Amino acid sequence: MRGQFPCLALITLGIIAVQLGNTLWTLNPCRPLAGLVWQGEDSAQITDGRLPADDAAQTDVAGAMAQTGVAVDKAQVPPAPALPAAATPADSGSDGLPPVVHVAPYASLARVTVINVASATNRWEHMQKTMGPLFASNDLPPMQRHEALTPEHDNCELPYSMSDCCTLSHSTAVKNFADDASVREDQWALILEDDIALHPDIARERFPEILRLALRTASDLMSPFVYFGICAPSCKGQERTLVTESGAKATLHLHCGGTCTHAYAVQKFIAPHIPTFLRRFEEKTATIDQAFRRMSTALNMSLLGSSLQSRDARARNTDHRGIFYMTAFGDSLTASTAWDERVKVRFRLKTWTGRLGNLMFQWAVVVALAAQAGVETHAYFYHRGWSDSAECPAHDFWKKFRLQRFSRDVADMEHNGNPNCWISFYEKGPNRFDKQGVSKLLSSIERIKKKSAALPMGTPERCRMIDVGVEEGYFQSWKYFDAHKGIIIKAFSPQPQAAAKAREFFLKKRAALDRQYNESEWIFVGVQVRRGDKVHEDAFNKIYFNCNWAYFREGMRYLEKTLKASSGPKARVAFVVTAGGTLGRGGQDIKEARAALSNTSEVVLFSESQDPMLDYAILVASSGVVISAGSFGWWAAYMCNARAPRPGTSNVVVPKWLYRETAKQFWAGYSVGDYYPPGWKVLLNNFTDGQSPQ
Repeated sequence: MRGQFPCLALITLGIIAVQLGNTLWTLNPCRPLAGLVWQGEDSAQITDGRLPADDAAQTDVAGAMAQTGVAVDKAQVPPAPALPAAATPADSGSDGLPPVVHVAPYASLARVTVINVASATNRWEHMQKTMGPLFASNDLPPMQRHEALTPEHDNCELPYSMSDCCTLSHSTAVKNFADDASVREDQWALILEDDIALHPDIARERFPEILRLALRTASDLMSPFVYFGICAPSCKGQERTLVTESGAKATLHLHCGGTCTHAYAVQKFIAPHIPTFLRRFEEKTATIDQAFRRMSTALNMSLLGSSLQSRDARARNTDHRGIFYMTAFGDSLTASTAWDERVKVRFRLKTWTGRLGNLMFQWAVVVALAAQAGVETHAYFYHRGWSDSAECPAHDFWKKFRLQRFSRDVADMEHNGNPNCWISFYEKGPNRFDKQGVSKLLSSIERIKKKSAALPMGTPERCRMIDVGVEEGYFQSWKYFDAHKGIIIKAFSPQPQAAAKAREFFLKKRAALDRQYNESEWIFVGVQVRRGDKVHEDAFNKIYFNCNWAYFREGMRYLEKTLKASSGPKARVAFVVTAGGTLGRGGQDIKEARAALSNTSEVVLFSESQDPMLDYAILVASSGVVISAGSFGWWAAYMCNARAPRPGTSNVVVPKWLYRETAKQFWAGYSVGDYYPPGWKVLLNNFTDGQSPQ
């Protein structure tokens, strides 16, 4: 799934057999071993018909579960299984490997699931060709394709978070297995991503018996989760060698944790608890594998193929172990070392500046630039490491809009390697589109990539990663990102809680108006009044060109006339005035707005909300808006206009000027055509009632 769907090591799902709440869970009884012989330093340990008492087979399950906060009655934990009455001595173990277990083949695998993005059919076809024969022709269940979740279709996040698409894809795959009533509690599901291969040291014809052996042994050693491949393993238990009746060998290491969980098996009895357990870690870890790595020792997770190190290019300079390893895929099927040789590009915002509206512009521009460069999933911003202030609440902004769905945290850049080439991008003016600068940036990236691709790996002049740093600025022009409007609109849709409150607000107001006015069809128009510091504080008043009340009244009259003319004969307009945008001044703005705008139309309502996200949701849900000179209102207008424009008319009214001529550092970089999209109705900020507003 790498490349088509970025996902680094996201789920070690063999977790915990937790029964949340007050109910106790118990391990299912283990079936007797068939044809098993234990070879160890003290063969007398098998005389009582059980596995060695000092081994992980006698893991204190109750104690392990206590570490997870779940109480388990020791009497409910089943004993280790009895050995068969007859046992045949095994080989001497002269190869120096740890104790050897011989187990006859036992079919305990119920399902093989391959997680694959729907559009990545080449990956699925490759898996069918290379991995499919390992299962279908060996009395094992055939591979099943499990469609991976994506941000576009499922509203999930990019790596790395507990709500990212890869994590949720694994979680749904495990849940589907847990919900299968035809599967016994002691059976297993093998869950694979679509970029894995069998280690060349394992003979393909011997794989089925090794698989059966490993799962059966893991069951008896009370290890309900088995990694088949892992990165950076940390193992604290005993490593042993499993030997099948035909002589095929593979090592099994107990108490293992790590990352890169692209191949693992999970037992049915534990599967139902996994999704719930994952939700408990949403605020505690950044990734799924981090969450379960912390649980690996207590839960006796194991690793099959612990002595097998990957030889693939993708594992270069890393420690990757397991019977399965990740292959070097890019965005499509590639050969040999192409995964390492590609020149990577990432974009990152150097720092956040300003409050909500400003932050929205900065995010949209960086994401759009990355998309134009063909790396739309590699736009990085400060999130977890950012300390919010009243003047710049970037962490809260990121969280409320769930921007991890479309972009990434700077803290996660370490997962993608270090850059050795850098490009900086600066804004030309706060409200001006720099077409030449964007063209130059994209050309530079392509030129560097082409030049680097022609140089051998390891050449100092070769760029393996280009870091594009978007310097501090405002970048307030729709032209930067309008070509990628789809992702912007989806990202900045009002958060669900605020949207629900906005719907409730309109339902109540509509019901009240229906009781007062008969047979009317109401059209709601938002009015965003932004005064506060821009009007009442000299430092801001010297910079910003404010809107007088005549501007708002003229805008309201224009939209009432326009919207009624394009609607039915029963149409009536109700205005909803929101205010604020200044720290602690929302109440004062509403008071001033009531005095100035109440008589502008027959129905003028006022939002008493002190929540800017609710005001934003109300404005976006309106059929038209009149906004103040400010970035927050601009975004409400952009979202409202994108939601429901009326052909041939404008449902957005905006003020012409943002800055006073005396604020030359801002005035010089201002362009009306770059700041406002075409089709928005532009009025003068400060005309007198009765004067032409154009």
